[in-house]
Amino acid sequence: MNIYVENLDFSVDTVDLTMHFAQYGLVTEVKLVTDKFSGRSKGFAFIEMPNDEEAVEAINASQGFDMNGKAMVVSEAKPRLQDVIIAAAADLTAVVAADLTVAAAAVASIAAVAAVVVTTVAVTVVAVATIAGNN
Repeated sequence: MNIYVENLDFSVDTVDLTMHFAQYGLVTEVKLVTDKFSGRSKGFAFIEMPNDEEAVEAINASQGFDMNGKAMVVSEAKPRLQDVIIAAAADLTAVVAADLTVAAAAVASIAAVAAVVVTTVAVTVVAVATIAGNN
């Protein structure tokens, strides 16, 4: 689960956050958001914890926790619009692929029927020619 932490003191670093959240379970990633020009913390971060139960426990225990003089505000991170769009595109691609598979199967069936019709017509032409030649 991706956890959003805000209201962080600017002195809080990734080690502080890792040590705090690791008390509740495995922490696989800590992203402390910083200003790209000054490098200074913007006061919020994202913590990745793979076990949802541990993440929920960490969220509940950390809500309002005083870290370096400021009460943390903690919640499950909402997905970014970009991630939502990518997931929707993947779903749409799967639907289109399934529809194309069905269409390909229909074309193959039509081709098989056409082959039978062509064979039947050829046999009929040969039969008519044979009958006409015998008369």
